[in-house]
Amino acid sequence: MIKNLYLIILIIALAGAMSCHRTARETASQKDSLNIEKLSSMIRNDPKNAENFFRRGKLYYEMRQSADAVKDLEIAIKLDSLVPEYYLTLSEYFLSMGKSGSTKQYLEKCVRLFPENTEALIKLADIYLYIKDYKTSMDYLIIAQEIDKQIAQIYFTKAMIYKETGDTSRAIDNLLTSVEKQPDYYDAYIELGHLNLLRNDSIAVEFLKNAIRIMPQSAEAYYFTGIYYQQNSQFRKAIEYFDQIINEIDKSYPYAYYNIGYINLVYFKQYDTAIDYFSKAIENKTNYYQAFCNRGYAYEMLKQYDMASANYKQSLELLPNYDLAIAGLNRLDNKRTR
Repeated sequence: MIKNLYLIILIIALAGAMSCHRTARETASQKDSLNIEKLSSMIRNDPKNAENFFRRGKLYYEMRQSADAVKDLEIAIKLDSLVPEYYLTLSEYFLSMGKSGSTKQYLEKCVRLFPENTEALIKLADIYLYIKDYKTSMDYLIIAQEIDKQIAQIYFTKAMIYKETGDTSRAIDNLLTSVEKQPDYYDAYIELGHLNLLRNDSIAVEFLKNAIRIMPQSAEAYYFTGIYYQQNSQFRKAIEYFDQIINEIDKSYPYAYYNIGYINLVYFKQYDTAIDYFSKAIENKTNYYQAFCNRGYAYEMLKQYDMASANYKQSLELLPNYDLAIAGLNRLDNKRTR
């Protein structure tokens, strides 16, 4: 009876919360619509005021009306071509829409008009990094660095170039400079943690602690910390970090489930437990071919060969020619012919 009463109270509470959220969304939407109407009225009264188009465009973007946002920003630039913020904002909108060519076009216009605008230079460097034109990316960063040596993002993007070109030492040096310039630079601490994790250097944990300090709900930082302890055979401590993700941060984080499953499979030989965790990983990432393969191996260890075969085959459907799944099916064939 108490349990049923609790369930009823919970349902009522959830319904109330959903109602509050829905009301809040509706109120925000109504407010946005009123602001759009007000700005549209102002534009009709003063059609050559670029700032009103810019403000309405930003509001359209917040309302996820990207096409209208872009149109207003383009009009703002035609009316007043000497405001760098217009170019930078429009480039961000195009980038969010996956239009890297238009993004680059407006950033280059911004740099031509405002050659000392470091924000535009860094954004262009990021675009060229994305398309793997590392030389051009570095050229823009060097120009930005000559203008202002104190901008942390310059060194972060340089680090990403060095990382992608295989120069880990220079990547780490630039990341260290970036956190020296900006001590709360979360992304830089994550990269420092990851690169030192690849070296299996214990300093990775210290960098990841800084990332957690800045962003306490960072599943990524907890996950990398767990990986460090896992690869150094501190399995219980690794599981503590993976469990913290699942229980306190993001219960749908598939990699935490996978790694707990892997530890139970390979090191603890707890095959039923491993299957449970791999199943959870698959629930939250349906194309997780490694989880299917390892779940197949756990079933194989339990001599449940039909289930093992089904999982290996599912893994191969997701990634044809996956060596471990092929090897698993071959082992099953040998076991069945004995």
